[in-house]
Amino acid sequence: MVFRQLYDATFKHNLLANAKVTCQLLEGKGQNLIDDNYDTSVRPNMKKGTAVFLFKLKQPATFNVLSVQEDIRKGTASRAVLIGGKRCQRTMEEGDRRYNDRA
Repeated sequence: MVFRQLYDATFKHNLLANAKVTCQLLEGKGQNLIDDNYDTSVRPNMKKGTAVFLFKLKQPATFNVLSVQEDIRKGTASRAVLIGGKRCQRTMEEGDRRYNDRA
C-alpha cells in the first residue's frame, strides 16, 4: 500500500497535460501522447530511424521522474530517450540484449 501511495503522489500532477506537442506523425495526433487514454496512440514518421517529440510548456518546469510508455499492441520500437540532448538510461528485458542501451 505504501508503494501505491508514493506512486499516486508522484504522478498526481501531469506537467505535460497542457503542453503543445509537436512531432511528424503517420497516424494519430500529438495530443494523443498526453490525453491519459490507453486507447489512443500515435505512429511517428520513422523514415530517418528516429522520432522527435517536442513538448512545449507555458512555464519552465522541474521534474525528477518521466514516464514513457509504448503501445506494445503495435510492437516495440523505443531504443533510447533523450532529454535536452542527454541520453537517459534505458533497459528492456534482460534477455533482449539488442535494447540494453545505457547512458
